[in-house]
Amino acid sequence: LTSSSLTSSAIASASRRYPVFVRSSTDDDDDGWGTTEEKKEFLESLQNERSKSVSVEQRTRRQSETTPMSSSDNERDLFIPIFALVSLAGLFGAYGYEMLRLASRGELYLPWNN
Repeated sequence: LTSSSLTSSAIASASRRYPVFVRSSTDDDDDGWGTTEEKKEFLESLQNERSKSVSVEQRTRRQSETTPMSSSDNERDLFIPIFALVSLAGLFGAYGYEMLRLASRGELYLPWNN
């Protein structure tokens, strides 16, 4: 075996495993992602789709604002107000209990009763 045949067989085996890209003189300006005209058309189509979707979202938002709410929408989540009221009732209840307990033992300090 000669060195040239060894080299060409190594290149052939490598080209079977990995793609070999050979640039020709006609595609020097091609970056592999298509022509600029194709890019421009693609970007314009994306822009049109985006503007259509935004206008549809705005229309549905306006319609939801103008249509009266149904009875199921009038139902409100009352967890926070109920939790706040129960917490306040518990706080003032504990404070009142302690005041009564201390007063019954005679340990309640009132600054105006010196």
